[in-house]
Amino acid sequence: MKTSFQAKVYSVDTLTTEIKKLLEMSYSDVWVEGEVSSLASPPSGHLYFTLKDSSSILKCVLFKNKKYLSASLPVEGERILTRGRISVYTARGDVQMICSYIEAAGEGQLRRQFDALKAKLLAEGLFEQSHKQPVPERPQQIALVTSSHGAVLHDIISTLKRRYPLVHLKVYPAAVQGDKAKTEIIEALELAIRETPQVIILARGGGSLEDLQVFNDEDVARAVFTSPIPVVSAIGHETDFVITDFVADLRAPTPTAAATLITPDIEETLSALRQYHSILDSQIQNKLNAEQQSLDFAAQRLKHPRDRLSIQESELQKLSLRLNAAYQRKLEHVQRNLEGIRTRLHSRSPENQLNAQGFALDKLSGRLNLSIVNRLKKEQAMLGQHKATLQAFNPLQTLARGYSILQNEDGDIIRRSGQVQKGEDVQARLHEGILGLEVKTQSK
Repeated sequence: MKTSFQAKVYSVDTLTTEIKKLLEMSYSDVWVEGEVSSLASPPSGHLYFTLKDSSSILKCVLFKNKKYLSASLPVEGERILTRGRISVYTARGDVQMICSYIEAAGEGQLRRQFDALKAKLLAEGLFEQSHKQPVPERPQQIALVTSSHGAVLHDIISTLKRRYPLVHLKVYPAAVQGDKAKTEIIEALELAIRETPQVIILARGGGSLEDLQVFNDEDVARAVFTSPIPVVSAIGHETDFVITDFVADLRAPTPTAAATLITPDIEETLSALRQYHSILDSQIQNKLNAEQQSLDFAAQRLKHPRDRLSIQESELQKLSLRLNAAYQRKLEHVQRNLEGIRTRLHSRSPENQLNAQGFALDKLSGRLNLSIVNRLKKEQAMLGQHKATLQAFNPLQTLARGYSILQNEDGDIIRRSGQVQKGEDVQARLHEGILGLEVKTQSK
């Protein structure tokens, strides 16, 4: 058959490629809900399945590098809500949806509520870092708000016993799912706050978005935010995020991680203490060595008692000479005065003046003698004191208490064991007498 115009003829590859471009441009980000069927999981790690409803089917693929981004993975026969783009698998000409995110059907509304509350609290500033309270590095009292049943409580207790058995943990049980969860969690937080622990852990194991919904509740979030005690949010698995994670003072990826984050490792602490002990011991030893060296230098500067006695004896001789000179000057002065009186007396010949002057002379002479006697007694007392002082430093007194002075054959005093050799003869000067000795043993 001939035509009046030249028709454009596509190759199959060209046409399917253009269809692919048009679909990807028009449906680059769509949400689709349906029932999973024909689920296949080949060794490549990708997931292939079909979404169907009462009248149509849509082929889908979830590549393995997108699995960790999804809230849940497809299960045969279950309804899911998936997000992605529409494309064409040109090798077979199949229209398919390339999924980037999957969650269980029904979670879409919860997700939208989550996003709305998150935006609201973010706008109010409840997520700002300036509101975060610091968590103590070594808390001694920890409050745990969680279910009294399940693995979370056991895991946290086991972790704390292993890492930091010194901590005191008090559990405030509360439902973490269901109608009563909200009320019980808020009441447990209020009770824990009244008992003033150092930190509060709010914990629950993993679950679906619906299971974790109480931790996306605005009242629970505000109760966590207004707590005067630092709160650690440990909800679900590492990829799960709830509103309490954003308002809490610290977010832990798992309940076990929460116990790890807020407590030190006891072994690391003990190791650090051992290092500090070693450093302190070294510093003390260095200080002792320095003080010993100072003591050695001081001992070298310390004068021997014999030298001190010599100095005191010299001072005593000086004092004695000064005393004798002073006495002699005083005596000469008195004699001069007496001579002057005698001269004046001789110049006055009347007998009454002579008698008066004689009486005055006798009186002065008595006072002089008394003054001289008193001065001699005072000087003798001072001399006695100096003699007692010298006697106290007399090495013979030390010998009288049972000590002795060792001397070698040359008469040198022995102060250290290194000055003599084994078998050498030495002398021991006692308070009374001298002993000849032979060195038998020697030690430093």
